[in-house]
Amino acid sequence: MKITLNQKEYKLNFGVGFVIALDKQYNTELLDIEFGTGVNTMYMRLQSDNPSALYEVLKAALVGQCDLTETDFDAWVDSLESDEAYTSFFKELLTNLETRRQTGRLIANYKKVLDDLEKKQVKKHTNK
Repeated sequence: MKITLNQKEYKLNFGVGFVIALDKQYNTELLDIEFGTGVNTMYMRLQSDNPSALYEVLKAALVGQCDLTETDFDAWVDSLESDEAYTSFFKELLTNLETRRQTGRLIANYKKVLDDLEKKQVKKHTNK
């Protein structure tokens, strides 16, 4: 997946640097052990076409290539030909996160946990 900023094309990287960058921002602690939740948090926020989530994900995916600024991000969004192109980018990004080796398992596990919680919640309400 690629993005063009200031007439220069960049390949978005969803590897370990991406995961580390997001986990530094988003984590939780359980029994004095810190767990990174960056990819899962961003995955959830991207579902609603959240522009700040998109900015944070692109910034993390460009680590080591480009220091994405809010101005550059806004210019890139404004350069897209339509609202449909903007929302399509979110869909393509989500698909990439679901299928890349270093993010796909995190998202699959996250979806499974959510599904299990939903089943427990439904079971809890039907047993009342």
